Amino acid sequence: MSKRQQRKMQKKLKKQRRSYIYKARRKKDTLPAWQYYLLLAFACVLETIKKTFKLIFSLIFFFCILGILGVSAVLIKLYPTYQDYKSFAVGVVAESTKEDFNISQTSSIYDNQGVLIAELYETAKARYLTFEEIPRNVVNAFVAVEDRSFWSNSGIDTRGLARVGYRAVMTKGDEVHGASTITQQLARNIFLTHEVSLERKAKEMLISMELTKKYSKQQIMEFYCNDICFANGIYGIEGAAQTYFGKGVQDLSLAQITYLCAIPNSPEYYNPYKNSDRALERSHKILKDMLTCGYITEKEYSDAIDEKITVTEADYIF
Repeated sequence: MSKRQQRKMQKKLKKQRRSYIYKARRKKDTLPAWQYYLLLAFACVLETIKKTFKLIFSLIFFFCILGILGVSAVLIKLYPTYQDYKSFAVGVVAESTKEDFNISQTSSIYDNQGVLIAELYETAKARYLTFEEIPRNVVNAFVAVEDRSFWSNSGIDTRGLARVGYRAVMTKGDEVHGASTITQQLARNIFLTHEVSLERKAKEMLISMELTKKYSKQQIMEFYCNDICFANGIYGIEGAAQTYFGKGVQDLSLAQITYLCAIPNSPEYYNPYKNSDRALERSHKILKDMLTCGYITEKEYSDAIDEKITVTEADYIF
């Protein structure tokens, strides 16, 4: 017998000696028959469990290795794309200035002699507000309903992204929306389109993180409140207040503020002149969210819920 065969035989014997069945058989001559067979049966069960667990662990190890290789292959393939998106995000944010977020909504119409003959109603009353001029209830309303981690996140919501990623996988890319932070919404409105795609979502997230590095949270909130759409061509919270309630945002009640803050989520769906009931329903949700977050008291919540909302009549065709 060769040394290799000897080593193989020794290994086999060693393995057998570790077997519960082998240990039970060694006690055959020292135990009564019934005890021996009971012990042997128990040993068979233990041996089966042992082999089953060994098989399970082997499969887990195999799939872990397979998963690591698969993820590595995907990352290697996607890395150049990530680098392109990252460079794009860094570039657009680095070149941005505060003026890029000051959307001018003044649209004037002139005759062929250069004489001003009209100024669009929805833009004539718009005014850019600084963060200090924006009522605290406006800020708290948006944070409560749109992005509760706004003051602490890096521009993205990791939990929300995990949820979106799961849905994207489960729907094979058909659903890639949701979980957009306030910063992401700002990034989309200023630098990107509203196309629903993984590419746009990836760029949106990268730009959001770069925006958070360059601008303070107060600046980002200021940009957001002045840039978002409130339906009917109205941009900015001040323009919305003047258009729908005929007064400045500082003079609005809590109920009126949350009514306006309901609109940007889907401007046409919550259009005050077409779907006022929908806007009111979302307004009540915002009030509930603000109460949950501790931004308002029970009395403020009740008073706002009971307040009747009446928007000014539109004097132009949409």
